[in-house]
Amino acid sequence: MTDGRAIPPQIQRQLSDWDKFFRRWWVYHYALGISATVASITVASNPKLLHPIPNLLETLAWLAAWRILHLACARYAADSTSPLQDLLDAAKKGCR
Repeated sequence: MTDGRAIPPQIQRQLSDWDKFFRRWWVYHYALGISATVASITVASNPKLLHPIPNLLETLAWLAAWRILHLACARYAADSTSPLQDLLDAAKKGCR
């Protein structure tokens, strides 16, 4: 609720900038998550038509590893019963 006073332009610009950054990072976050999911499925299915393309499956495997580590980080941060070892194991899988 407002009493009719205008928000100072500098603060209005700052709010607008924060909103733009929030939306941009939200899109990046979900785009990378969706890409990593597709990469996981592709690597798991190991389609022969992708074999002739150099380093493609390795790149997709890297994206899939990011997804595994991201989920492990989120689980560790959100669930106090999640053991540190699970997070360390996910990080180790990502280094392979």
